[in-house]
Amino acid sequence: MRHHLGEEEETVLPKMRELLSASRLEELGDAFAAARADHLGVRPADITKDELEQQAANADVPRARGMSKDELQRALRHKASG
Repeated sequence: MRHHLGEEEETVLPKMRELLSASRLEELGDAFAAARADHLGVRPADITKDELEQQAANADVPRARGMSKDELQRALRHKASG
């Protein structure tokens, strides 16, 4: 599973960012968030720092690796708000 996720992070997602329009990326992000909320709830309480770091990397949050868990959550909320 980790290999598959790593492949997506290194290959699939960057290619999607390159080839898809901003509006299509937003549509896909909204659909993913809705599906995740249906399956996991809006904010899983047990999310790990590693998972937050991965989300921050996906969202192009700078210097995410040096942030605390709280800082990551704030940065991701800020990034999501535009």
